Amino acid sequence: KYFKEGAIIKVEVNNPRAYFLLEIYDKLSKDCEIVIRGNTSNSYFRKIWTVVDNSNKIGKYSVKSKSDIADKFALENNFYRCNHVTSIPPNSLKVIRLIK
Repeated sequence: KYFKEGAIIKVEVNNPRAYFLLEIYDKLSKDCEIVIRGNTSNSYFRKIWTVVDNSNKIGKYSVKSKSDIADKFALENNFYRCNHVTSIPPNSLKVIRLIK
């Protein structure tokens, strides 16, 4: 609605709902990379992670990679939190890279 078709060249998002990927598809440029970060305790992210776990595709997107978050500095300094007090366990933080 707010962007022309093919206008977006890269997307980075945290814990999105899966339908978000459907909503943005037409707005993405060819070969656009979508970086999805999340934690497996989040039910919305876990749905996406599970689909990617069982396939090299999610909808119309190809899976470029999936892994644990490797930002050692951020993990050591507790940049990732569930709220203002509780840190997210480092082994639950994941990243998925998709290509349109």
